[in-house]
Amino acid sequence: MLYLEDIRTFYGEIEALKGLTLEARKGEVT
Repeated sequence: MLYLEDIRTFYGEIEALKGLTLEARKGEVT
């Protein structure tokens, strides 16, 4: 079950990074 928790954390970090890159791109475009 630790494996599932690791995957959740992993995807959570990816989503956070995606959000940061999207915000960065918005800043560059504007």
